[in-house]
Amino acid sequence: MAVPRKCDLGSEFATLIGRRLKSKPILVTVGEGKKKEEFYLHEAHLRSSSDFFQKALSTDWKEGSTGTVELAGSKPQAFEAYVKWLYTGRIHIMEENDRGGRNQNGVMMDTEFTKIMECYALGDFLQDLDFKDAVVDACAEKMASDDVSFIGLGQMIYPRSLAKSPHRKFAVDTALHTWDLKSFSPIHREKDPSEFLLDLLAAVAQSMRTGGQDNKTSKVFFASLTPCEYHEHTLQGKPCYSEKSR
Repeated sequence: MAVPRKCDLGSEFATLIGRRLKSKPILVTVGEGKKKEEFYLHEAHLRSSSDFFQKALSTDWKEGSTGTVELAGSKPQAFEAYVKWLYTGRIHIMEENDRGGRNQNGVMMDTEFTKIMECYALGDFLQDLDFKDAVVDACAEKMASDDVSFIGLGQMIYPRSLAKSPHRKFAVDTALHTWDLKSFSPIHREKDPSEFLLDLLAAVAQSMRTGGQDNKTSKVFFASLTPCEYHEHTLQGKPCYSEKSR
């Protein structure tokens, strides 16, 4: 998988950041009620990666003239992660108590995966292809470093991706190569989109016809992947988000 952008940025990228910081500040309100939070960001930074902000901050939209954008349906913690990614090129979501305890089905709770899902949903809403690719990388890196497999990938990716998306292949390949038998139990799969289950079934059938596929640990599987193998920018012939800081 591609390595996230580093903080020791090159001079050209630093100059680009400097120009963005001189743009006018935009107020972005995220969430509703008591959970609503305010973020002040530079307009050029917001428009640099998100098609949503590019349109919303144009003169044709009300937000472009008022300098305020409301994201009532989004999660503040996901948007905070997005802001940090815009300014640093890294996904910052992990906190000290993210992992611990089990739910009513006996599944170990890992809040970091929940945050990853929220970030992916936000990236889809903001129409930010680079951020979605970065979130997929962060998910793969977590699975590899913790040597676990995330069984919610189908729920995270399929409702927010097109049929030919490399992200869908990422979800299917991860399940095919790293899931154990417990991961396929009905209690885990009841919320999965039917398209994901059909694609996974087709992948299993293809694997059986070609001699079967040995299961691997998450650490071994993700270490064998090539950079950008599951990135959507490859469909559009655009450079990877990780290349833009070099």
